[in-house]
Parts: sequence; C-alpha cells; structure tokens
Amino acid sequence: MKTMKQYTLGDMVLLYVTDEKMHMGLEMFPASMENQVKEKNAQVDSLIQWKKAGDAFPYGFANGITMRNSASVWGLKWNDQQTEKEGQETRIRTTLTDPEGNLFYHTVTYTEGREAVSVDVEIQNKSGSSFTIEMLSSFSLGGISVFAEDEGT
Repeated sequence: MKTMKQYTLGDMVLLYVTDEKMHMGLEMFPASMENQVKEKNAQVDSLIQWKKAGDAFPYGFANGITMRNSASVWGLKWNDQQTEKEGQETRIRTTLTDPEGNLFYHTVTYTEGREAVSVDVEIQNKSGSSFTIEMLSSFSLGGISVFAEDEGT
C-alpha cells in the first residue's frame, strides 16, 4: 500500500492510498497525530463499495452476509483525481473505472471551519447495457486505525 495523495482539511488529514493494481482507498486521521501514523502492510479497502447483480459475493467467512468487497469492487481502478477550491469550499473528486468502462465518482467536500467532510458517490453507466445495482455505499473509510501496521484486527 502506498500513499497516492494527502490533503489537510482543517484539523483532518485525508490519505488516498493505492496498491500495485491501482485499487484506491481513503484513510482519515487527526492532523495533530500525523507523526503517529504507521506505514501499513495491509490490503487497500476500496473507497467505493458496490455490488452489481450477478457478480460474485466476497470470499471467506463473510460470503452471503455482506456485499462489501464483492467482485464488482475489485474491478475498480484509479483513473483521475481533481481538486477544486471555490470560496471556503474544497472538493476532491476521484474517478475510478471498471472493466466495462463505467465511471465511478467519489467526491469529498470540505467547508473551512467545519469539523467534518461530506462524501458523495455517483456511477455513470458507460457500458452500453443496463445493469442492476444491488448495493452502493455512500461512504467507505478504510484503515480505521492508521496507527497500526496491519489491518488493526
């Protein structure tokens, strides 16, 4: 896992991480604790979680219990990231793509002085055929403990 981009928004730090296959995750921590963050040796937890009807459920003990980390998720790859500042508002828009050419937009919005961010997720069907979405998360935060070298189990 490596850091793709880091942003400081107020008293928060957003860390966008990738793996060798360009899967992208999002981690957050207090800016005041940045010196305590450990480099992780763990799997990237995708910043967008979704499941398309017909795709395989996740493997292992969670099979059939959750739709997180389905085969749909592991098809997502980082494509682009743009930052836009307008007045007191900062927007970070990350674009992922899947093997069918669909576009997935993950937008973090921060307003100066606030103690939180908002997150929006959008899918644009570019596949040329319709499909059913069984699950789409509005927010998914990985690496809950950035202070552990592993997944923090």
